[in-house]
Amino acid sequence: MQLFQVKSFLILAVAFCEFHYIEALLSAAGCYQDKGDNRAMPEILFTDRGKLDWKDLSGTVIEKCEEAAKSKNYKCFGIQFYGECWSGEDACDEYDKHGKSKDCSCSGNNNNNKKYDEDSDAPCIGGVGEQYTNFVYEIV
Repeated sequence: MQLFQVKSFLILAVAFCEFHYIEALLSAAGCYQDKGDNRAMPEILFTDRGKLDWKDLSGTVIEKCEEAAKSKNYKCFGIQFYGECWSGEDACDEYDKHGKSKDCSCSGNNNNNKKYDEDSDAPCIGGVGEQYTNFVYEIV
């Protein structure tokens, strides 16, 4: 009986690690400007601005946006205005067309929505864009 429990535990542990490894295949491309009349990512997949968990934007808006982008076979997406998910067929080629921005926040890992700084040695965990700014992720 004890051997069965150990085997069951090992199977669950491997499945858990595999699931989290798959979810970790996301690369942060950085913070980029957008324009309302000429969107870098033309398709809004959803907006969750009223339903955000401000202490866990990774778990609320970023993971949900990743899933929405994957469902359309898009490889890049951006989080804009804290809770809007933007993407499109050519998002990976177009996200930087308006240039870089500093108008992003890092919400995860106790960053408490600190300002994004691309020159910082610390990674931006839970990066989100502010108004007319995308924090861009690439699904790898």
